[in-house]
Formats: sequence, C-alpha cells, structure tokens
Amino acid sequence: MIVKWGRTLLARRDTAFVLGLFLFLLLDFSAKSLDRMMRPAPASQIHLSIRVPDPDFDHGIRPNAAGVERYGDQRADYFSNSMGLRDRQIREVPLRSSLPRFLFMGDSMTEAGPVPWEKTFVGRLQERWQGQADVLNGAVVDFGPSLILPKLRTLMERQRLQTDYVVVVLNPSIIRTAYTYAEGENGRVQHRRYGPYQDRADFLGRTEKVETWLENGVERRFVLLGALVRNLRLTWRKWHPDTRAMDRLKMWVEDPSRANAEEHGLMQTGIRRTEASLDRILEFLKSRNSSLILVFLPWPKMILNPANGSQIAEDLDVWAKKRRVLFLDLSAEMRQQPNLPEAAGKYFLRNDNHFTEEGHAWVADMLAEKISPGSPACPETSP
Repeated sequence: MIVKWGRTLLARRDTAFVLGLFLFLLLDFSAKSLDRMMRPAPASQIHLSIRVPDPDFDHGIRPNAAGVERYGDQRADYFSNSMGLRDRQIREVPLRSSLPRFLFMGDSMTEAGPVPWEKTFVGRLQERWQGQADVLNGAVVDFGPSLILPKLRTLMERQRLQTDYVVVVLNPSIIRTAYTYAEGENGRVQHRRYGPYQDRADFLGRTEKVETWLENGVERRFVLLGALVRNLRLTWRKWHPDTRAMDRLKMWVEDPSRANAEEHGLMQTGIRRTEASLDRILEFLKSRNSSLILVFLPWPKMILNPANGSQIAEDLDVWAKKRRVLFLDLSAEMRQQPNLPEAAGKYFLRNDNHFTEEGHAWVADMLAEKISPGSPACPETSP
C-alpha cells in the first residue's frame, strides 16, 4: 500500500514537473514572440546586389551598378563605374586621362560605402582636384595588400587602366587581413576565415554551427531560457582555448597593449606579410610606370593610447624610407590635435573604427595638403 502510494506521488510530481516546464517554455516563448512582433525589423547591413565574388581577389563590386549601402545608422546611395569602382555616378571611365590620375586602394575605411560619395575623403578630393587631377576609388571592404595586388593586376594589366599614382591606404586591420587572405596552392588569394587560427578550422567551424543553431533556435525564441543559453555559450567561448584565441583576434589587433606573447609574435608575422605584399605591389607598379603612395589611417584607440598601433606605423615608415616611397602617417597627424578624446569622438563613429563625415573631411584636408597635384611629392606627369 505504501509502495503504491509512493509511486502515485512520484508520478504526480513528474507530471506536475513536465506540465510546469511546458507552461514555462510556452510563456517564455510567447513573451519573446510578442517582443519580436513589437520591434521593427533590422535593416540589412550590406546591399548584396552591388557585391560580387571574384576568382582573383575574392570579392569585388559589380560594374555600372546602383544600390544602397547601410551600416548601423548610416545609409548612402551607392554607384559604381565601368571599372567596378565606387564613384559619384554610373559612368564610363576612360583608360587614359590627360590629367594626373590618382587611384585609391584600401578597405572599408576608404571605400566608405554607407557614407554619401561627396562626403567621403576620396569624393572630397575628386571634387577639390577637379580640373587638376582624375581621382578613382578602388577600395573594397576587407581589402588588405594581399587582395590589392590582384585587383591592381586586373585593372592595370587586363583592363589596361592607366594611372600615375596608386595611393594604398592602410590601417591596423592589415594585421588581420594578412592572415585571412593568403595565396593558396593555385596561386590565387583564398579567404581563410579563421586567420592565424586556420589550423583549428574544423573545430571552430563545428562550434559556429552549434552556436548558430542555439542563437536561431533558442536565444531568439525564448527570453529566460535564451538568456541562460546565451550566458552558457559565451562562458564556453571564454573557457575553451581555441574559441578564446579567435575572439581575442580583433581585440589585440585593435589594442596591441593587451596582446600576450603569442599574439605579439603573430602581429610581427602579420607586419612582415604585409610588407612582402607591398614589395610585390611596388614591383608591379614600377613595371607599369606608376608611383606608389602609402597612407596609414588611425583607429580611435590609437589616438587615445599612442602605444596602440604605433609599431605598425613605425615599421611601415621604415619600409617606405628604404624603398623611397612617400609614406603619410595620419595617426601622427591626428595626435597633434589639442584635445585627443574630443578629436576621437568627433572623427570616428561611436564604438567603431570608421570615420564620421567630419573624419572624412579631416583626412581629405590632410591628403590635399600633402599630395596635391603638382606638389613636389606629386609632380605633373605627361599625358
């Protein structure tokens, strides 16, 4: 009798537990669903119709395209010309120019897709130098020197675009892209998603799949359960040495003072790889009778803490002097501002390394002062 009563009580407890768990999950799911219904849908960050894959330099821009670029609260109309370069409008670019031609190459800081063309530093220079020089913007998101070289070969060898000056604009992200885009066995640059930790790609790939399922299947569907799963997932990433190393990549690239001994070694290797790519770019440009100008753009943490990124700029300066290449370190220029915190807040987006419109205006002023057409650094060229 007692045994039967105990079994009945346990059965009732199990039933109550299952029922309570079901009701909890139902209420949790309903609360999250209501929250999602009341929130506006997030805007897409990139207008994919203007972005195309490329077999030689991984990704590029569709020629003669029009679209819209978004990044956070920024939004701008986007146009590309016949060469597949961002421009003020869709237009046919002549292969030759009677004016000195400047071709800017770089990553998202130079392409500045979500900023209106006329507000970007390249767009401002195009307007400022109208009638004195021809200005083109060949920058593409996530382009480091390893991708700039095949892009230049496509433009200047295959498409036969002639340019007098190639302005390669760099920033601290070159340490990351030196690893994430590297030449493969077929001689073409390949995207290596996990950068210096590519040897752990199998584990990191499986981890990403599980985390994606947890984010989409649990965290976005439940409130309390979602928060619990998210905390456990983030704790796991901080605990496991492989995921922790991958998550630290952006941190130590942005803030070298926080790098450990292994990461300092990776940084030095990244600089050497960058310099090797620059050597190849310089050799190629010499064969095309074109001059190289090197520009280094700062990130806000570099301005607030001079130790951050200074080694990169110093090494690039040494590289440029040995090869007699004009090098403009705008991080040194920006540190001359009387109020560095105010300058960082004024010239950079909040919690971001990209420029505001005022930042772009400042860069344009600095470059116009240093490399104006006809200046000693950029003598007039014959058409």
